[in-house]
Amino acid sequence: MAQKGSLVAPDRLRFDFSHLAPLSPEEKQKVEDLANARVLRNLAVTTDVLPIAQAKQAGAIAFFGEKYGDTVRVMTMGESKEFCGGTHVHQTGDIGLIKIVEESGVAQGVRRLEAVTGLGALALARRMENELGEAAAILRAGPFEVAARLEKLQTELRERDKDIGKLKAQIASGGSRDPLANRQQAGKYGLLVHDAGVGDAKILRETADKLKARMDPGVLVLVGTVEGKIAMVCAVTPGAQDKLNAGKVVGLLLQDLGGKGGGRPDMAQGGAALPADAALGDILQRWTDKLRTLIES
Repeated sequence: MAQKGSLVAPDRLRFDFSHLAPLSPEEKQKVEDLANARVLRNLAVTTDVLPIAQAKQAGAIAFFGEKYGDTVRVMTMGESKEFCGGTHVHQTGDIGLIKIVEESGVAQGVRRLEAVTGLGALALARRMENELGEAAAILRAGPFEVAARLEKLQTELRERDKDIGKLKAQIASGGSRDPLANRQQAGKYGLLVHDAGVGDAKILRETADKLKARMDPGVLVLVGTVEGKIAMVCAVTPGAQDKLNAGKVVGLLLQDLGGKGGGRPDMAQGGAALPADAALGDILQRWTDKLRTLIES
């Protein structure tokens, strides 16, 4: 590991170093602990201007491959001794708290630590305290109960999502009404273009999978709307694949609406914006007529 760059300001710092992987949370905490331990020792910061040969003999470290003159400025803080021309504190305790705020990659094999110090660290602590307090108030919990309350809410939401998914599947399958009761015949092929009442493509696919075995040979198009958009799934049964391709059917039906989609010959999906001046029922009737013409051609 070697230093690759740095920035030092009154309330923050940046430190670049060679490293092949991101630091783990434990490693970042250890870096913080080591840095703050040196700050708390309140070590004296001394400055010496020495001939470069003498400075190197004393163990001072030079960075970044920089070129130096005959004399160099050497900063010493406890066991740390390096060439440096910058402005420094008189005691390490003047730095105050060091708090890492970000660790990231900036180049191949180079990582960057960014931290705040002193009043900058105090400002960060207050901001975090305010954010945590607002979150706790919204959740009606104590500040140290926020994580537990969020975990509980996530569990409840997952369970609710499962229940909603089941209800959507029931709606898409027609509930007590069989969607296939509305299927039509086009020659030897069954034909169904159906408003499933659900705009969830996953639910539409699952419902199409359940219904298509009862349609063979045939084609079914399940449609739903959500937030002003049409979601569509087309399934072509094995017995109808000599005549129809699900991906091409989706493209044919959506072209009038400027939509797009695609998929396999047996199952495809797509979507388009629902025109503000068009009724979904009229669109489905137009699609039914198009499919009938395609099948009978």
